[in-house]
Amino acid sequence: MRKQITTCIHLFTVIIRHFGEFTFQRTKILFFYHISKQQKAVEFNHSLNEIHSVS
Repeated sequence: MRKQITTCIHLFTVIIRHFGEFTFQRTKILFFYHISKQQKAVEFNHSLNEIHSVS
């Protein structure tokens, strides 16, 4: 019985750890995606400003 409980706990920790890694990776990707989108928006605004200042 004790062995079963230990196996369950072990499985649980493995799953949690794996899921945590996955979530962490996804968060990182979303974070970088968000930053690059903001960067593009800033560049876009800059180019708009340049067009306005030229004309």
